[in-house]
Amino acid sequence: MKAEELLEIQPLEDEEIWESFPYLNEQKTILKRLVVPWIKADTKNLNGRIYSSELVARETQKMKEKIKSLKIPGQLEHPSSLATRVDKIAYYLEDIGYLEDEKTGYATLAVLNTSSGKDLLTVLDSGIKLGISSRGLGSVNAEGQVNDDFSLAALDVVSNPSFGDETMFDKSNIHESLNSFLEEQKQNKENDITPAMFEEARLAGYSGTFQEFKKKILKEN
Repeated sequence: MKAEELLEIQPLEDEEIWESFPYLNEQKTILKRLVVPWIKADTKNLNGRIYSSELVARETQKMKEKIKSLKIPGQLEHPSSLATRVDKIAYYLEDIGYLEDEKTGYATLAVLNTSSGKDLLTVLDSGIKLGISSRGLGSVNAEGQVNDDFSLAALDVVSNPSFGDETMFDKSNIHESLNSFLEEQKQNKENDITPAMFEEARLAGYSGTFQEFKKKILKEN
């Protein structure tokens, strides 16, 4: 069976936020981060395709290893081929994971200070909902099952997610980068440092305990 380019759309669910990521040091080039689920395994999408749990887990691990040494760029809407257009880059894939129990793949997108990155945040800030779509190469059998020759290449932000409106994402899912978040918390008093703030810090990349977080904020105050 001939391999073909497979473009899949999988949006963000507001309640499904990846718990923690090994973030890079904050850079001026990164505006904000989006924590998003990018695929649902063992579920037929609106394109009639099914990605098995084993396939998603395999491709997630492959991509996880790849991004340790290489930033994988993404853009707004799919390019005409597998290659990302340099003038359309909006973010890069900072981390990726797969929750087998939920059959959901998650990813962290570091939105860049590019024209497309700014456009993405402007659209989200306006309240418009968007989705995530996978970009890869592979073949599909007669039943719609994606075959083992599939290879994940990138993730793009799109306007038409394959799992419908209920799984789209908007500005409520944007998380500040770690340094920006900690700077903001310097203005808080001890009684204002709550577990909810700690959870936001974890989403922004903080890996310490709650007590360590409080001490860090109070010390810097």
